[in-house]
Amino acid sequence: MIVTVLYRMAGSPDVSGLPNPFGDVPGDRYYANAVKWAAANGVVNGYGGGRYGPEDNLTREQLAAILNNYAQFAVLSLPLTRLYTPFLDDADISNYAKEAIERFFRAGVIGGYPDGSFKPRGEATRAEFAAMLMRFLTAME
Repeated sequence: MIVTVLYRMAGSPDVSGLPNPFGDVPGDRYYANAVKWAAANGVVNGYGGGRYGPEDNLTREQLAAILNNYAQFAVLSLPLTRLYTPFLDDADISNYAKEAIERFFRAGVIGGYPDGSFKPRGEATRAEFAAMLMRFLTAME
C-alpha cells in the first residue's frame, strides 16, 4: 500500500520497460507497477534474494526508511525543526533506518511514544502511516 501511494504521488510513471526484481510480487497485483517503480528508483530494496514480502506487516523503521528513500529520490529537503533526542530504544533501531529516523524526527515528521521509545520493529499501523505521510507532505510545503 505504501509504495502504491508514493508511486501515485510521483505521477504513476510508465513502468512497462522495468523488470520486476521480486519473485514474490505477481505481475497482476494492484501494487506490482508501484513496486517495480519503487525498486527501480531506490525507494525499496526488498529483503534480498529476490524477496519483497508484499504481505508482510511494515515496521515503523521500515516505513521511515521508505519515506526517506522517497524524499531522496524526489530530491525533497526537510526542515530542521528540532534537535534529535535519542529514544530509549535507540539501540534497537537497525542501521539502515537510523539516518531516516533521525532526519524525520528533526523535521517533526515522526515522534516516539509517551514512554520515550520509538518501537522501531513495531508494526506501523495505517493510522501511523497516514499521520507520518501528512506531516511529511506538510513539511515539504
